[in-house]
Amino acid sequence: MTYFEANTVGNDMTKNNSIGLSLLPSGHRLFEGTFQFGGLEGSWWCSDVDLSDKPWIRIVTFNYGVVFRGASFDKKDGRSVRCIKD
Repeated sequence: MTYFEANTVGNDMTKNNSIGLSLLPSGHRLFEGTFQFGGLEGSWWCSDVDLSDKPWIRIVTFNYGVVFRGASFDKKDGRSVRCIKD
């Protein structure tokens, strides 16, 4: 089974979201103001930075059901945030 296959966790609503987290594929805004990947993926800032002080981001692709971790190219990019209540 590959992560592209139908009925994997990302595509089957009976298998995913067991913790009640709703993530919408809002895409992101580049620092110059253009928007990308709306409806296809969502990306969220993480509180950590890499060794070159670039913030880590998480990207969820909705067509493949995959979560990526990567460093953002620019802190001026527009990413979604998730607030957590203590």
